[in-house]
Amino acid sequence: MSYLRAIVVLLCVCSAFAAGATDYVWIEAESALDKLENINDWYEPVDRKTSLSGGDWWRSFDEPFMDSGYMVCSFSVPKTCKYRLWIRLNLTSTGYRYALNDAPLAELPVKAWRAADEEHRETLNHERRVFDETYVSHDGSNRHNLAWVRGPELHLTQGTHRLRIEIQPGDDKKGFGAVDCFVLAAEGFVFRPRMFYKPEERVKTAPELDPSDAWVFPLIRDTFAPSPIDLRYLNEKVAGEHGFIRLSNDGQSLVRGDGRPIRFWAGTDYAWRIPFMDGNLEVSPREREAVAHQARWAAKRGINMVRFHGHLPPRSKPGGPPVSRDDINEIDLHGAWYMVAAFKKEGIYSTISPYWGSHTENEASWELGFEGGSLTGLKFFYEPVQQMYKAWLRRLFTEPTPTRAFR
Repeated sequence: MSYLRAIVVLLCVCSAFAAGATDYVWIEAESALDKLENINDWYEPVDRKTSLSGGDWWRSFDEPFMDSGYMVCSFSVPKTCKYRLWIRLNLTSTGYRYALNDAPLAELPVKAWRAADEEHRETLNHERRVFDETYVSHDGSNRHNLAWVRGPELHLTQGTHRLRIEIQPGDDKKGFGAVDCFVLAAEGFVFRPRMFYKPEERVKTAPELDPSDAWVFPLIRDTFAPSPIDLRYLNEKVAGEHGFIRLSNDGQSLVRGDGRPIRFWAGTDYAWRIPFMDGNLEVSPREREAVAHQARWAAKRGINMVRFHGHLPPRSKPGGPPVSRDDINEIDLHGAWYMVAAFKKEGIYSTISPYWGSHTENEASWELGFEGGSLTGLKFFYEPVQQMYKAWLRRLFTEPTPTRAFR
């Protein structure tokens, strides 16, 4: 059996890596010396140590008055043949353009590739383009979603070449993006994306910590035995027992119905999904106990408000009947009702986020007067969407809840 071996040359412009008995070239984007990076604090938080292949990346956040960020990496390939370009880049981006050597810039249609992957996720012969999506923000946000993108096939001659990647601005002339690394895989070599691991590296299936830097954290179900750090007593016995929350007289804070000041320690909670994950609107004793336990768990930590993050618009199912303007997402509707009922018993109020226009695809059966797209922003001025939105909220806020299920 013969093996192709890659010879990697370390260049002054960009460092490249390849191991023996492989047929690929690995290039770290941050090593490019010919580059422009516009730094923005909002775009900075990323877990460099545990999420990036070389401990850093190339990134740029371009305001409309700035030149578009770019990087140029030189690399060397050991032989003349076809190479597949793989790029580990940030999907949270306005877009990317690329150019090989002296070719003109061309778009990397990442968003279109990702949409096609989603559309054909059950099509066996579909050639996927986006792999191994990983959130890497160290501040808990989802602003950085790294993924390997299967780019174009390039015919390269033996020797040195240049790859340029540039930010493609959005319609508002603002642009942002980031690249961790890229790979040139020779024809016949199967490159399998695995986060920041190179082909010959072992994937760590569990954090390999120095015992001195860790401690035992046993997974024990809380029995809510008496505890000096149980903050449940800070909440009302039942949320709303003193009346509606309102603004203080000076408009600078919140007070209970009896006028006593109240502050909120809040967070998003998805426990409302537990009873309805199976599509059944009935709540079993086991499901009821699971949600009640989560509410008590939150109250113990001083939480007195949770956010219902759901979506009331209906969505047609493949092969199913079309949805009408009078339909609603019954699962999320019942989830909102159940969340309020369950959490108020622990003195926890609910904030309702029931609709996201950017995530509401225009259903043809709604006959809204336009085709395709989402409903982003339309509830502010487009009457047909306003009517649907009001109907959904009318059911949410005025329809009596099924008392038997929610006792």
